[in-house]
Amino acid sequence: MSDYEPVPVQQQGPHPSILKALSIALASSLLVMTGFEALKQLIKPDIGIWASHTVTIVFSSLLATVCAAFTLKRFNGMQSQRLQAEEALRRLAEKRSQLELSQAKLEQEVGERRAAERALIRRQRQMGILIDANRQLNAVLDERAVLRTLIRSAAELTGASGGSAGLVQNGEVAVTVLLEQGEIRPVHRPAGGGGSAGSVLGSREIFIDKDGCAPHGMYPGSQPPATSRITVPVLGSSGEVLCLFELHRSGGREFEEEDGALLQGLASGAAVALENTRMVSERLESRQATAAASSLLSATIESTLDGIMAVDPHGEIVACNSRFVEMWGIEDDALASGDSNKLLLSLLGQVRDPVLFFEKVTQLYWEPEQESYDLVELSDGRCFERFSRPQFRDGKAAGRVWTFHDISELKKLESQLLHAQKMEAIGTLAGGIAHDFNNIMTAVIGYTELVSVGLNPPAPFGGYLQSISDASNRAVALIRNLLAYSRKDPVQTSKLECNSMVRNLIGFLERLIGADIELVMKLSDKPHGILADQGQIEQVLVNLTTNARDAMPEGGRLSLEVAPVEIGSDEITGIDGAKPGPYVRITIADTGSGIDEATRRRIFEPFFTTKEVGKGTGLGLSISYNIVKRHGGFLTVASESGRGTSFSIHLPRIQPTATLKQALAVAREIPRGEETVLLVEDNESVRSLISQVMSGKGYRVIEAVDGEDGVEKFRSHLEEISLVILDVIMPKKNGGDAFDEIRAMRSDIPAIFISGYTGDIIDRQRISEDGANFLMKPILPEKLLILARQVIDQQKGLLPAVA
Repeated sequence: MSDYEPVPVQQQGPHPSILKALSIALASSLLVMTGFEALKQLIKPDIGIWASHTVTIVFSSLLATVCAAFTLKRFNGMQSQRLQAEEALRRLAEKRSQLELSQAKLEQEVGERRAAERALIRRQRQMGILIDANRQLNAVLDERAVLRTLIRSAAELTGASGGSAGLVQNGEVAVTVLLEQGEIRPVHRPAGGGGSAGSVLGSREIFIDKDGCAPHGMYPGSQPPATSRITVPVLGSSGEVLCLFELHRSGGREFEEEDGALLQGLASGAAVALENTRMVSERLESRQATAAASSLLSATIESTLDGIMAVDPHGEIVACNSRFVEMWGIEDDALASGDSNKLLLSLLGQVRDPVLFFEKVTQLYWEPEQESYDLVELSDGRCFERFSRPQFRDGKAAGRVWTFHDISELKKLESQLLHAQKMEAIGTLAGGIAHDFNNIMTAVIGYTELVSVGLNPPAPFGGYLQSISDASNRAVALIRNLLAYSRKDPVQTSKLECNSMVRNLIGFLERLIGADIELVMKLSDKPHGILADQGQIEQVLVNLTTNARDAMPEGGRLSLEVAPVEIGSDEITGIDGAKPGPYVRITIADTGSGIDEATRRRIFEPFFTTKEVGKGTGLGLSISYNIVKRHGGFLTVASESGRGTSFSIHLPRIQPTATLKQALAVAREIPRGEETVLLVEDNESVRSLISQVMSGKGYRVIEAVDGEDGVEKFRSHLEEISLVILDVIMPKKNGGDAFDEIRAMRSDIPAIFISGYTGDIIDRQRISEDGANFLMKPILPEKLLILARQVIDQQKGLLPAVA
C-alpha cells in the first residue's frame, strides 16, 4: 500500500468547513488577484460550489498554494510596509528632533531678537535724548543754559540720580549748575580740589569711579554718598577743556564704558553749543563794540567842524556828514544820486578855479593810492583846505576820504595878523620916535599958542595959526592911536568932570566935522566926575565923531549928550566885563545911513571896516571899544539902516570932589606966580618954550640941561626953589634918579615930571610912589601953568592934594 491512500470521498458533498475554507481561500485568492469586486461576485448566495473531492483537494492545494503565495507576498508586502513604517517613524523622530532643535534655536533667536529689540528701543531712546539734547543745546545762547540742558540730558540718558556741571576758566572749574533730586539749581562754587575734576582736567579723558568715592566729587558736601561716579570733559575744537560735568548713582547699576560713550556724544554736542555760545557772545560783543565804535565815529564825524565825504573805488558816496552838506550848500537831490563825480561837478560853480578843482579829483582817480592836499578858494571869499587820503583794505586802495576844512576865518585872522604885525611895527616905530616927536610938537603947539595969545593976530593970520595948531594936534592924536593900538599907551587916570571935558573938545570937533554938519550939544546941568585918561577918552570921542562925519557925506546933524544913568543887571546882559552901578553916559548920534544887523554884530572887531580900501583901517572902533573897556566901562551901538547910528560911552561915575570943582573954576583963567622953578630938560626947544611960558606968568625959571646939571642947580639954590620940573628921559642922569637926589637934599620939594613917550611908565611908577605929578608931551602952556600953580599951592597948604 502506498504511502498515500486516497480517502474515500463521501458523496454527500463537500464538508461545510471545507467549503468554507475553500470559499475563504478562493475569496482570498480572488481578493488578491481580482480585488474586492471579484470576491463579492464569488460569495454571492446564489452561487454554489459543487465539486468533487479530488477537485476539492486539488483545488484546495492549489488554493492553499495560491493562498500561501499570496500570504507570503502579503507578508513580504507587510514586512516592507513595516520597514517603511519604521523608516518613516525613524525619519519622523529625526524630524521631531530637528523640530525640537529648530524650536530651541527659534526660541533662542526670538530671545535674542527681543533683547536686540529692547536694546534697539533703549538705543533709540538714547538717540532721541541725544538728538533732543543737541537740538536744545543748539537753540540756547547762554553758557548756563547749555550746562542746565547738558546735565539734565545726561541724567536722563544714563539714569543718574544727580550731578553737577561747571565751566573751566583759567585752568579751574567753577561749578555753576547742580542737579539734586531731579531739580536743577544754579550755584557758584569752585570744584573740589584733588578729586575727579583735577584728574579729568589733567588727562582730558572720561573718568569712571566705581568705588563710591564721594569726597572726590566736583561738588562735595551737598550730595548723598555715591556708589558710582562718572566725570566727563567737554573738549573744544582745539582740544581745550571747556567745561566738566559729573554724574553719580547712589545704588543700582554702576556706570560702564557704554555710558561713557553716550556721554561723550553728548559732550561733543555741548562743546559745539558752548563754542557757538561763545562765538555768538564774542560776535555780539564785537557787534556791540562795532556799533559803539560806529556810533562814536558817527558822532565824531558829525561833531567835527570839517566836512567829510567817503567814496568807494567806483566813486559812489559811502558816507558824508552834515557839515559837508552845510559847507557846500548841497541839495538833497544832488546827494541822493550817490555819484561823487556828479556831486563834485555840481560844486564847480562855487569855486574860483573850477578847472584846478576838478583836475585834482581826476588825478587822484588815476592814482588811487596817493594822498592829496590843496586849497580851494570859493567865489564868495571863503577858503577850504581839501585833504584826501585813500582807504586801504588788504593792502589795496578800497576807496577815498575827502575832508574839507573851512579856514576862511583863519585866512582873515592871518590877514589881520599881518596887518597887526604891520601896526605893531608902526607902533614900535611910533614908540621909538614918540619922545622926540612929542618934544618937537611941544615946541610947535606951544609957540603957536604963545603967538596966538600974545599977538592976537588979525584975520587971516589967526586962522593960519589955528590950522597949525589943529594939524599939530592931529599929528599927536595919530601917534597916540598907534601907541594905543600897540598897547604902548597905558591908562593915565585922573579925576575929571565930564561936562567940562566935552565942552573943551567942542571947538576941535566942530572943525573936524565941517560946516555942512550941525553939531548939537546937550550937557548935564550938574557936574559928574569920572576917573579917566583925558587924552584917551578924547581920542574915543574924536574916533566916533569921525565915523559919524563919514556916515553923513551930504551933511546932517550930530548930537552929543552927557547924562547920568543907573545901569541894572538886566541892562548889561551879554556885555563883556560890564557891572551894574552908576555911570556917566556920553552919547554921539548921527543922522547918517545907519548900520545893518550883520555889520553891527562885527562892528567892534579889529580890522573890520565897511569903508573903501585906503579910507579906513578898521581900528578906530576897536581902539575905542578897548579904551572904554580899560576904563571899566563899556561901549554900545544902536542903529538901523537908513535911520542913523547912536554910540553910547558908559564910564563909571564918581562923586565930584571940592578940589575938582575948584580946579574947574580956576581953569577959566590962567594963574600967575612969582616963585622960583627949576626946569630940567635936555631938549633945548622944549626947555626954551617952558621957560618963556613960566617967565611970562611971573615965575623965575632956573634952567638945567640934564639930570646932573639939575641936581647941581638945585644944590646951589636949595632954599629958593619952590617947584622942580623934570624930563623923565635925559642923558647922564634920568629924571627919576635926579629927583631922588633932590629929595634927599629937601624932602618937601614938589615936582612935575614931563615925557614925550609913555614907555617911561617904569619911571612914572616911581614918580607916582614919590607923590609927584606927570604931564604928557606935547605940553600945552595953559595946562602946565594950571598944574604948576596947583602943585605950589598944595605945597603951601592953600589947596588939598590933587588925587
